[in-house]
Amino acid sequence: MSGLDIKILLSSDPDYEELTAEIFCQGKFVALLNKDAGPNNMKIEFPGSNVREDTVLREVDLVTFEKALTEAKQKIKGE
Repeated sequence: MSGLDIKILLSSDPDYEELTAEIFCQGKFVALLNKDAGPNNMKIEFPGSNVREDTVLREVDLVTFEKALTEAKQKIKGE
């Protein structure tokens, strides 16, 4: 699954103190990046089992995922 369409959405989720970056591929949620522990100690969260399977993408090739993480990290840091 290479070359997937990546979209990064910054949001102000009430469950977090800082901005979060939501990672989507092919229009489906993949992961959430948050910097509540500081910009040098970001955490990534993956969707749990309680979400609708048609709204998430659980398998992404490594190159696409690395690209998405890099983009999300830059956006959440304001770079």
